[in-house]
Amino acid sequence: MKNQYLLLRGPAQGLPLALFLLLALSLFTACTDDEEAALALPAGAANTEQPEQSQAPCQPMEMQNVWVTVQVDRRFPQLENTIKHVGFIDHKLEGKNDITFFAPSIEAVQKFLEKVGKTNLGQVDKKIMREIIRYHILISPRRTTDFGSMGAITTFQQEFLRYQTSGATIILNGAAKIIDPNIECTNGFLHVIDEVLIPPSLEPIEDYIN
Repeated sequence: MKNQYLLLRGPAQGLPLALFLLLALSLFTACTDDEEAALALPAGAANTEQPEQSQAPCQPMEMQNVWVTVQVDRRFPQLENTIKHVGFIDHKLEGKNDITFFAPSIEAVQKFLEKVGKTNLGQVDKKIMREIIRYHILISPRRTTDFGSMGAITTFQQEFLRYQTSGATIILNGAAKIIDPNIECTNGFLHVIDEVLIPPSLEPIEDYIN
C-alpha cells in the first residue's frame, strides 16, 4: 500500500505509471487492428488480385429454316412482305421437309416491278403472286452441284423450270442467274437469283397484271 501511495503522490513520482499505461494502450490498439485485418481477408489472400476473366468467343449464328433466313437477310424485304401478303408462310417454307428456294434479290424484284409497271409487289394480284412464289420452290434440296449441264425440273407450282450451266454459273429459264448459291437452311437450300422467275403459263406476265 505504501508503494502504491508513493507512486500517486506527485507528478514526478506518477510519471512512470502514466507512460506504462500509454504504452500498453498503444500495443492493444495495434493488435486489435491486425486482428480485424486478418478477419477481413482469408489467409494468404492479402495483396492478391484475381486475374481478369477472358470473354467467351462469339457464337456463330444458328442455322434457320428457309422462311426465317428470308426474314433475317436484308436482301429480301419486298419478298418477305409479299410472302406475308399472299399468306404463303406454310410448311413448305418453314417446315421439316427439305426444299430448294430461289430467292430474287432486291434488284431482281425492282426489275420485275418496272416490267409490269408497279411500284411494289403488293399491287400485284394475290393469286398471281402466289403462283409466282410457288414457282420458285423445288420440293427437294439441291445444291448447285446437283444440277446437270442442262435439263428441267418440276417446281412446287407444278410447271417445269429449265436450267443450264455456263461455266460455274447456273441459268434458269434462259435468263435468271444464281448469284449467291447454296445458302444452307435447316430445311433445305436457298439460292439468290437476279431475276424473278415467271411460270410458263403466265407468260407474257404483262398480260396478266393490270
